[in-house]
Amino acid sequence: MAITGVLRPGHVCIRVLELEPAVRHYVDTIGLTEVARDTAADGSPRVFLKGWDESDHHSIVLREADESGMDYMGWKVDSEATLEKLSADVKASGLATDMGWIEAGEHPKTGKRFRFTIPTGHVMELYAYREATGCATGYQNPDPWPDGLKGMAPRSFDHCLLYGDDLDGTYKLFTEVLGFGLSEQVVADGGKLMIGAFLSCANKAHDVAFIRQPVKNKLHHVSFLLDNWGEVLKAADIISKRRVSLDIGPTRHGITRGETVYFFDPSGNRNEVFSGGYTWYPDKPVITWTDDQLGTGIFYHDRRGVSGVRVCLIAFGPYIGPKAINFLRVRITFVHCSKRMFHFSDFARSCPEFPALLRPGSHDRPRTLSDVRRGRGPQRGAARAPARRAHPPPRGTGRPGPRGRVGPLVGLGRGAG
Repeated sequence: MAITGVLRPGHVCIRVLELEPAVRHYVDTIGLTEVARDTAADGSPRVFLKGWDESDHHSIVLREADESGMDYMGWKVDSEATLEKLSADVKASGLATDMGWIEAGEHPKTGKRFRFTIPTGHVMELYAYREATGCATGYQNPDPWPDGLKGMAPRSFDHCLLYGDDLDGTYKLFTEVLGFGLSEQVVADGGKLMIGAFLSCANKAHDVAFIRQPVKNKLHHVSFLLDNWGEVLKAADIISKRRVSLDIGPTRHGITRGETVYFFDPSGNRNEVFSGGYTWYPDKPVITWTDDQLGTGIFYHDRRGVSGVRVCLIAFGPYIGPKAINFLRVRITFVHCSKRMFHFSDFARSCPEFPALLRPGSHDRPRTLSDVRRGRGPQRGAARAPARRAHPPPRGTGRPGPRGRVGPLVGLGRGAG
C-alpha cells in the first residue's frame, strides 16, 4: 500500500440551526443518505449521512446548535498504530492545543478519535476505525451508479476550505507532522507571504485548504464530489428548481481546476459541489498563484470581472499590495455585507483602504438561531432575490459603477464560525 498515514477526509460535523430543514436539504437537495440519529453529549440532536459511493458508515454529521458553522473535521488514518504515533507527534509538536481522546462509540460504528485544535483555531480529529457498511452499488459486478438517487447525488464528501489567522502554524502542522503535501499556494508581497495553502494527503488536488484571515475557526465551505461538469450544471438546475440560496456558479476555479457551484444550506453554511481537478503526486511542483492574478485563480471564467474583484478584496484585502488595492477600488462601488459575513472590523483594522469600501451598517458576526427567529437574513428554504440597483460611480473616478447583482458576496467573502 503506497498511501500511508492520513488516508483521506473522514467526516465533518456541521452545526445547523434547525435539524429537520437541514436534513431535508442534505438528503433531498444534495442527495446524501441518512444512516443514523443520536444525541450528543450536550443533549443536542445529531444526524449522520453519507454519499452513495462511500463505504464507511458516515461522513457528514449535522448537529443542531444555536449558531451555524463547523464543529470539527475528521481524518481517517491507515491503522491503530498510526493513530497512536500521529497523536504522540501532534502532542510533541507544540503546534496544537486542547488535545484529548474521544471514546469509541461516540460516533456510531466508529473507534476512538484523537481530537486537537490547530493554530487557525479549527478542531481536527484523527481516527483509524469506522465500520465499512458498503456503498450503494456493492462491490461485486457493480453498476456504475445506483438506482433511486436523489438531488445532486454526490459520490462522497470531498474537502473543506477553512479560514484562520495562523496559517504558518497550521501549514507546518499539516506538512511536517501529519505528512500532507502542498499542491497549490497563493502568495503576496512578492512571494514572501503565503495567504492560501491547498493541501493533499493522498493524490487529489486538495483535501483541505486554509486561507489566512485575521479571525479564528471560520468555515468557508463543505464540498461534495460529482463526476463531471454535466452534473455540476444539473446541480445548478436543482438549485434554481428548488429555490435554494445560490452563491455563485456554475463556473470553474483556476486554483485546483475544479468545476464548481456554491450555494447555502438553510442555516447559512456554504456548500459546494465539485468535479474535475487533477491527480496530485508528491513530486509534482507546487502551483503558485500571485495576488495580482487572484480573480483568475478563484473564478477562472470571471477573471477580473466584478465577482473576481469582490473575492480578491474580501478574501485577501489585508494582504495584497497597494497597486492591487487601487485596481480594486476603481471597480467596486460598495461591498454589501450580509448577516453571515466575516468580521469586517478586523479587515478595517488590517487594511486602511477597507473603510472607504465598506457600506455603513455592515454586520460582523455569523448568522445565529435568534436571527432566524427574528427574520434576519435569508429565510429558511427561500431564494435570495437577485435584486439590481443603480450603482453610484466610485468616488473620485467619474466612471459609471458596474452593474451586477446586489446581495451576499460571492466566492471567498463570507464564512461561518
